[in-house]
Amino acid sequence: MKYPYIDVEVVSTQQIFKDDTMDRNEVTEAFIEKEQPDVLMLNALQSNLSNW
Repeated sequence: MKYPYIDVEVVSTQQIFKDDTMDRNEVTEAFIEKEQPDVLMLNALQSNLSNW
């Protein structure tokens, strides 16, 4: 293995899509605040979140 000391954890984003009562950006920002990810995969609509 080339990089044996790298630990990768994949976190489900299903909770972002479950809550239709809140703004999707607000839910996404709350998810990011809670999980503190090192890497994010965003689409064009998600790339303009305000608090980054």
